[in-house]
Amino acid sequence: MDWIISDELGLTVGHLVGWGAAGAMIVGGVAPYIPQYRQIKRTQDAEGFSLYVCLALLIANTLRILFWFGKRYELPLLIQSIVMNITMFVMIHLCVTVRKKNQIIRARERIFTAQPDETARWLDQRSGIAGGEKPHRFYATPCFDNIIWSVQCICYIMWDIKLSISLSSCFYLFSIACLLYSVK
Repeated sequence: MDWIISDELGLTVGHLVGWGAAGAMIVGGVAPYIPQYRQIKRTQDAEGFSLYVCLALLIANTLRILFWFGKRYELPLLIQSIVMNITMFVMIHLCVTVRKKNQIIRARERIFTAQPDETARWLDQRSGIAGGEKPHRFYATPCFDNIIWSVQCICYIMWDIKLSISLSSCFYLFSIACLLYSVK
């Protein structure tokens, strides 16, 4: 029987432990990036930080968020994915800002100031298309629909592989636990 803190609220120690574990799960993914953020901000040097890690985490957490719309899972995991995406965007912003400041050879900043009509005329001139013909756009083809479908399939397969690896490791750990329990 669980120890009840307050009869009016129905709050138990189990509830508190569950909320604490959920909070630790949400904040636990972000915690390692706090010292890195502070060090990069203090030293103004992002040399050892890899943006590829941020990219991988952004892709994984975005897929996890999108998967939540198809099959609902625990809310703390969804919140953790959102918080991790925000953290990765903050880290990317800091690294890009610091690397831009520390750039040895500064490139000339390019600002696009042309109006949309000028851009269309420039594209028509560059493509060599005469008069009223419109340039071919890749997204206006049926092939583009196949590309979207292919990307969706690849994402589903990646997610399925990730789940199968997780399920196989859970099965392995469960079998070890059963083996250890049967030995006692």
